[in-house]
Amino acid sequence: MNRPRILHIFSRYGEVGGEEVCFNAFTGTLNSIADITPFVYSTSELLHSPHGKWTKMRYMLHNRDVEKKLRQCLHERDYDAWIIHNTFPAMSPCVYELALQQAVPIIHYMHNYRAGCLNGVFHRGDSPCFSCNQGNYLPGVLHRCWRGSATASMLAAAALSKTRRMEVWNRLSRYIAVSRRQKELLVQSGIPEDRLKVIPHYIRESPLPVPTQSRRDVLYTGRLTREKGVLQLLQAWKTLSPENRTLYVMGDGPLRRELENYIAAHRLRSVCLTGFVPHEKQGSIRSSCGLSVAPSLWEETFGMVVLESWLHASPIVVSPCGGLPELVTHGQNGWIAEEPSPDGLAKALNTAFTEEERWPVMGMHGQSLLSTRYSSSAWLQSISEVFKELSILH
Repeated sequence: MNRPRILHIFSRYGEVGGEEVCFNAFTGTLNSIADITPFVYSTSELLHSPHGKWTKMRYMLHNRDVEKKLRQCLHERDYDAWIIHNTFPAMSPCVYELALQQAVPIIHYMHNYRAGCLNGVFHRGDSPCFSCNQGNYLPGVLHRCWRGSATASMLAAAALSKTRRMEVWNRLSRYIAVSRRQKELLVQSGIPEDRLKVIPHYIRESPLPVPTQSRRDVLYTGRLTREKGVLQLLQAWKTLSPENRTLYVMGDGPLRRELENYIAAHRLRSVCLTGFVPHEKQGSIRSSCGLSVAPSLWEETFGMVVLESWLHASPIVVSPCGGLPELVTHGQNGWIAEEPSPDGLAKALNTAFTEEERWPVMGMHGQSLLSTRYSSSAWLQSISEVFKELSILH
């Protein structure tokens, strides 16, 4: 049987994030059933190009460099399907223009809410925001939602409006959501429900042995941004003031200075901001943490942090936002806070502390899901079904 040839497209952001990790994992897994050609461009590639400032800004609407490279790729080889993960901001809508000209299935993996939100997270300040959900991005421009800049927000709005005018969000063959909640919100943004399929993410590593030593500390890992709820987590930690425990906040981002000031002002000596720690150097911190926490305020599309916590045999406390509560079974492999607030997090953390003796067993329950529901084989089976529906696989 001939293996299908698939063009796998991703535009990298300025920093490595969860979308890029998933793209790389998918590329490796898909190679078992298809010939995959990764087509990757990056924001830094555009920023460091020899073009002038105004040309770079225009390239957000139509990146001629990307168009040229993509046309060359299509000239060198015929493809049986495309999978697009992200084109914003550097690749521009020119990718969709070329995709819509092809007589092959086009699948779009939806990692965020960019179709209806300039910043892609349906969150502004300290509150959920759906003002741009129907495609009118003026509120996002007025509030400078992308990069805190009016100019940048206008460029983002122009690029997303162009994508809307091309009817990208209802002309492609399939759209992949990663949680039921994300699918619900994408439908509200105008994506046809009958073309949306939910396929959860997975984690490639094998579950690690359950540590025998006592692990009393707590871990947050992720970007330090307002919508991630890190400040609310510190407020909850201040309320509890747990003895003989350390809260490790592992990551970096624009909220770091505010968090440092809060920690200093309230003398939270049991909170440690580690900054960004490479994956291969996280062992010493994770070895002391028997519990993780995901305090997000925004509609998390999935929550890879949950799978990473289970990988290390740790249960996790999550907020009730987005796809997070779809992953966790309350009291079996973690706890779901009643509300995404300092009080709600404090209550859930306190429950977890009183049930500390159950942490190893709960972590093992999570690990069992990594071997079944959230495994690469389960993901491959689901994506293969999509390929068969579109006659990519026979």
